[in-house]
Amino acid sequence: MKESSTKIYTFGDYSLKVEDGTLWHGTERISVTQKSVEMLTLLLENRGRVVTRDEIIERLWPDTFVDENNLSVTVSMLRKAFGENKGEPKFIETIPRKGYRFMADATESEGALVFTSREYTRTVIERTEIDDGATTDAIAQLRSGARRQNYILVVLVIFTVLLIVTIGWNYYRGDGRDVFASRGSRTIAVLPFRNLSRDESGTQFSLGLTDALITKLAGLSDLTVRPTSSVVGFTDSAPTLPEVIKEKLKVGNYVDGTIQHENGRLRVSVQLVQVSDGSVVWAETFEESVTELLRLQDLIAVKVFAAMRIEVSPKQKEMLARRESKNGEANALYLKGRYYWNRRSSENIKKAVEYFEQAVEKDPTFALGFIGVSDGYQMFSEYGGIERKVAMEKARTAVLRAIELNGDLGEAYCSLGYLQAFYDWDFPAAEASFRKAIELSPNYATAHQWYGELLIAQDRIDESIERIKRALEIDPVSPIILTDLASSYYVARRFDDAIKTAKEVEELSPNFPMANYFLAFCYAQKGMDAETKKSYYVADKTWLPGLTNSDESAYTLLSLKDLYLRRYRDATTSPVSKYLNGYQKAMNAVLAHDFEGVFRWLEISLESRDRWFVNLAMDPIWDPIRTDPRFNDLLQRSSLKK
Repeated sequence: MKESSTKIYTFGDYSLKVEDGTLWHGTERISVTQKSVEMLTLLLENRGRVVTRDEIIERLWPDTFVDENNLSVTVSMLRKAFGENKGEPKFIETIPRKGYRFMADATESEGALVFTSREYTRTVIERTEIDDGATTDAIAQLRSGARRQNYILVVLVIFTVLLIVTIGWNYYRGDGRDVFASRGSRTIAVLPFRNLSRDESGTQFSLGLTDALITKLAGLSDLTVRPTSSVVGFTDSAPTLPEVIKEKLKVGNYVDGTIQHENGRLRVSVQLVQVSDGSVVWAETFEESVTELLRLQDLIAVKVFAAMRIEVSPKQKEMLARRESKNGEANALYLKGRYYWNRRSSENIKKAVEYFEQAVEKDPTFALGFIGVSDGYQMFSEYGGIERKVAMEKARTAVLRAIELNGDLGEAYCSLGYLQAFYDWDFPAAEASFRKAIELSPNYATAHQWYGELLIAQDRIDESIERIKRALEIDPVSPIILTDLASSYYVARRFDDAIKTAKEVEELSPNFPMANYFLAFCYAQKGMDAETKKSYYVADKTWLPGLTNSDESAYTLLSLKDLYLRRYRDATTSPVSKYLNGYQKAMNAVLAHDFEGVFRWLEISLESRDRWFVNLAMDPIWDPIRTDPRFNDLLQRSSLKK
């Protein structure tokens, strides 16, 4: 143990310890954000003087564009901490159109700051009302697999203390009501940790840690967690306002923070924010070796559970602890793989697979790493980066190894179900896998989504719609899940419903290609040629910019028949044709009325077992050839006949 001095500002019944960034009301610690502490420090340093908005932004957010609303939110948090009523400031005065001034008397003194060192090199930079030592000890015992009675007692004591402290804090903060009682408050988003590093390594760890924490939190049925695909758009160097989170992600709470990677160490600041009033429920800063990232994930998850008063059963604790590798390098490689996997392109998926494979080389018992390998190869085959049969067999080997290592991972059964449904075409086995995935991870949106896609292929449309709607309850801002709902309506020939749903995707994610393709299909079925051509243009320029070398006028001036002919020619002869599989080329052929070409490409699609071939029996696009005996023969040979 060692001591150091820290500057302490005292004003009224409050004190601010500058070195460790803590605010106190008497002997009680007040939980506020790091930016709130930094702003208060700046105002105290310049007490009595107006500190301009530009000065504050320069000090708190250097080299970053920040909306001035962030200043107002930060000041509002401080005023709430001080118990100030609106229009009756005690400490911070707003100077209209200029800035802020600390208006009260304050004294400045020096005090002792105590640091405690630990053998595993974890240093707590900022302490909060949740006792860190006890929580970390609980995690260490959890990982050892000990079943001693004193461990059970420790865990019970820890969670009891955490619960009492959290309840006490909410009573102290407001009216004593249970802020996490409602179902809406049991929803949470983990925003990508903002990278403060000078190189890309920090960004990789940022999204990787975000994805890992999302997966860990989603392992509990009591908590609905927005998936990585929904939050990745919030990657930014500036904080996001709570009202924006509420509108975009529709959650009651969110985890926000920063990460900095330097010389093999990570400094992570994290806070849990309640969306309704922007209040910070819990906040803490950690410093870890990169190889101790696993410990950090566990610690953050446990503290979020505690702050939200979520009880974690012994079995759930064991399941959460079994997810990651005990090898720090393997975990770091896995997180890098997830970073690239979420940045969907052929090049990035290839990098992701490389990192996943390196992770399982470091730790051949790393189940989550093998799931990454499986997910990577399945996506690689769909993004045109590898021959489908080779990719899918590699994916199969990896996912079966993951299940052999850890049979409690819902993601593993979800990946297996996808392979069984859309490559093996073994629908009963796929349905069993998806049901198992949902049993293990009931709030895993992708499991519900892919199960819904399987139900489309089985012509169980009503069930498909209900299943995909369940996925949307978990992830209401996912453009691909909403597009799947449009797909269900399209296959059911409910074209108006499909158009309405696809337009909702446009509002969420303008120019999202898959939604625009379904718009084009539906408009074509309704004979709306102008709308059909426009939708094809928007989809093609985003998804396959090399499909045609024309601007929008070429799409609008051509007749729909001529546009179909041109797209078919380019789909089969242009450089971009290598990214289109047999099924997609057959779709272009049927629109161009090259019916001989349709069956030639469908034979190739059948041989390759293309992803979308399973929809052959139901898709309205095949109506022009549905009575051709060759069409029925394809269904018979594929065992996909209704």
